[in-house]
Amino acid sequence: MDDIRLYDKNEIERFLYKNVYLHMYSIGDLDGFIWPYTIWYGSKSNDNLKAVVLLYVGMSIPTIIALSD
Repeated sequence: MDDIRLYDKNEIERFLYKNVYLHMYSIGDLDGFIWPYTIWYGSKSNDNLKAVVLLYVGMSIPTIIALSD
């Protein structure tokens, strides 16, 4: 597996929508107002995104969101 920084909002969105209820909060962070305050990381295997981690930096204390089913 390769751990990478993600920049493609569409790729992130496709992954998150595989489990809308688990990733509902993260899907909201794809909004254009919040997007500039987010840093996204992912883990890929065979060019398929397997996991996503969101780092929100819009407040004085950064927040990490890493959920899995």
